Amino acid sequence: MAHTPGPWKNNGGQIEGPGGFPNVIATVGKVNQQTPLDTDNANLVASAPALLAACRRALETSRNLDGYFTPLEAIPSPLTQQLEAAIDAAEGK
Repeated sequence: MAHTPGPWKNNGGQIEGPGGFPNVIATVGKVNQQTPLDTDNANLVASAPALLAACRRALETSRNLDGYFTPLEAIPSPLTQQLEAAIDAAEGK
C-alpha cells in the first residue's frame, strides 16, 4: 500500500504532507474556520502515518509474544487481531 509519507500536519483544517509546496492530502471541516470537533478530527487524520507505523511495530511485537505465555501459539491474541484489523482498514483491505 502506498500513501503520502509522513509526517502530516493539520494546517487550519488542511492536512498537509511533507515538502516545500503545500501538499494537501485532505481537508477537514471549513478551512481556517475549524470547530473544536473539526480540529480534533483533523489532528487525528494528520497523525495517521505515525499511528500506522506504531501499529505495525506493535503488531510485530505482539506476534512475537503470541504463545509465549501459553502453548497455544497458533491462536493470535486479541491484541494481535485488533492490530491486524486496524492495519487492514488503513490499507483498504
